[in-house]
Amino acid sequence: MTTAVNVTKKNYIAYADLGFALSLQGRTEEEIHCYRKALQINPDDQKLHFNLALSLSSIGLKNEAIEHFKEALRLDPTFAKANGALGLVLMEQGKNEEAIGYLARAVRIYPAFVEAWYNFGLAEMRLGRLIEARSRLKEAYRLSPQNQSIRQSLEYVQKVIDFKNKDTITK
Repeated sequence: MTTAVNVTKKNYIAYADLGFALSLQGRTEEEIHCYRKALQINPDDQKLHFNLALSLSSIGLKNEAIEHFKEALRLDPTFAKANGALGLVLMEQGKNEEAIGYLARAVRIYPAFVEAWYNFGLAEMRLGRLIEARSRLKEAYRLSPQNQSIRQSLEYVQKVIDFKNKDTITK
């Protein structure tokens, strides 16, 4: 693969393919380098921005990852995975309100996007919007009933709702 890159210096696909191969080997720094080289040649490729953002996020460079997720979405606002991944990174930074916008868009674009529904529910839960959280988590559970994390989160939200309702009734 390195030979292919050397022979075709203006071929961004060779850099992108090498970046992907390096990602499979866990060689993240080299992977990032390849994606950056590919973007120098073709800065308008949303998938390159997305892959670079995932790699940057994986090594803790969240702010730079956010920039590349947003660039991928500027190039293709209907890129459901980029909306979902950006929502998750924003949640990791405690920006749950902002995350909800991207997660909502992700599930509008791709209604079967289990991870986006789940994260959407968790973001709502973190903001104290339990009824909305339950609704999002129910959809995630409907799509993936075998997922124990979703089931446990849904049960937790329901218990909190029940407790608050019980507490309201006894006052």
